[in-house]
Amino acid sequence: MRGQADQVPALGEVKEGGLADRDGRIVVRRGDTFETLNLPSSVSARIRGMLQVRDAVREVFRTQLADASVESMVKARRQLNQTYDFFSSRFGPLNARENVKAFADDPDLPPFGVARRI
Repeated sequence: MRGQADQVPALGEVKEGGLADRDGRIVVRRGDTFETLNLPSSVSARIRGMLQVRDAVREVFRTQLADASVESMVKARRQLNQTYDFFSSRFGPLNARENVKAFADDPDLPPFGVARRI
């Protein structure tokens, strides 16, 4: 697992309106800056976990699109499974009401149908 410093995305890696973890604070990208969000610690923890799942999914995609070795793809999938299992054991499935609500404004939130309008 990468260290927390490695998980902090650079400005160009966060979509407009996207959430990120910067120096232990949840921030949102607004143009060329990051605004710190004032969130309860429980919501911040959910978002932080969802960001880790999102990053693990991106790594799986990256290995597949780059035609990486089978070992690299398997390693990325295992990391995704571990990350998701840890998240879901603590907060439930990604599409649980509280999780969707916490991540609702991030442009990377997958469409969960009606649940997205919470």
